[in-house]
Amino acid sequence: MKNEMIRVFDESFRYVGICDDYSYLNYKKCFQEAGDLTMRVVYTRANFALYTSCAYLVVPDGQCFAVDAIYSDGEEITVKGRDLLCLFERAVWSTEQALTARAEEILATLATSAAEVLPLTLQVASNGAGEEVTYDALPGCTYRLMQEVATVFGRGMALSYDFSTETLVFTAYAPSDRTAAQRERGPLILGRERENLAEEYYAVDRSAYCNGAVVVGEDSNGSLVAVTVPAPAGEPPRYLYCPAKNIRRTQYYTEAAFLQTLTRVGTNALVARGPRFTYTAVLNPHGETAVQPGDRVSVAALWGGALFEAVIASVETLYDRGSYSRRVVAGTVLPTFSHILGDKA
Repeated sequence: MKNEMIRVFDESFRYVGICDDYSYLNYKKCFQEAGDLTMRVVYTRANFALYTSCAYLVVPDGQCFAVDAIYSDGEEITVKGRDLLCLFERAVWSTEQALTARAEEILATLATSAAEVLPLTLQVASNGAGEEVTYDALPGCTYRLMQEVATVFGRGMALSYDFSTETLVFTAYAPSDRTAAQRERGPLILGRERENLAEEYYAVDRSAYCNGAVVVGEDSNGSLVAVTVPAPAGEPPRYLYCPAKNIRRTQYYTEAAFLQTLTRVGTNALVARGPRFTYTAVLNPHGETAVQPGDRVSVAALWGGALFEAVIASVETLYDRGSYSRRVVAGTVLPTFSHILGDKA
C-alpha cells in the first residue's frame, strides 16, 4: 500500500516538499489539548536536509503539526511534533480578570490575547450556544488556562492552518451529539456486535480523585483566608489544597464577591480531579467509521450490550510499514463506570 502524502513547510509556512517514504507515522487529534506526532523515514542526505529545515507538517487528513525535535541514528530519521495548539504555550496571560461569557467566547478571548506570538494572522471562530459562565483568569501560561476552561466547561478547541487565506484559525466548540438518542444526525454506536471495532478496553483510575477543596487567598490585611468547598454529603472527604494567594480581598468591592471567587477556583479545580473512566477502542480497519474528537457517541458495553454515552477525547492514526489502524479514546463518560455496574446489580 502506497503511503499517503505529507506536506512539509518551513518556519514561514512556505511549502518546501512532500514526504511519502515514511516507514512509521503516528499522530493524534485531541478534543481539549494538543495532539502529538511521531514519524520515521529512512536516512538520506536529501531527507536530512528537508527535515532539518522544516517547521510544520500537514498529515493526510489536513491536521497541521509544529515540529519539536528531529533525531537520527544514521539509518533512520525520527521527527516529533505537536498539534498547532501548542503554539499558545508561547504566550502568557498577565492580568487577573473574571471573564463572563459563553465558554467558547472565553476560549476565543484567551486565544486572541496570544495573537502576537503566533507566526501568522489569527482568525477566531466559535461553535456553541451555551449559557454564560464565569472563569477567573489568573496570570499564567495561556495554553494552560485554555486547557482549564475546556476541561471545566466541557468544550473542545482546535487551531488549524487555512490554505486559502494563509491564516491560522482557532475554533472553540461544544461536543457534537451522535448518540443513539438523537435523530438529527446518523447515530454512532461503537461495539463489537456492530462490527466497527477490532479491540476495546476499559479503565478506571481514582488515584487523583478529590471531592472537596480548601482554597487559600489573602484578606485586605495580607493575612491568609481559607475557604472550603465541602465534600458531598455521605462521602468520606478527600480534600485538594488550592493555593490562591494572588486572589486578594482588595481586588473586590465586597467580601461576598471575594469569597465567591475563591469558592469558584476550588470548584473548577475539582472538575479535573474526579474519577477517570476511559474507554479505548481500535476501529475496524476494514470499516468506514467516521469519528472526530468531541463526538458524543453511544457505546455498547462489553458486559451485555447496555448503552452508555462517551465523548471522544482523541483519535489516533497509525501507519506502520504498510498497515493502517485508528484508535479512539473516550474521556469523561456518562454515566460513570460505577453507576453502570450499580444499574445492572
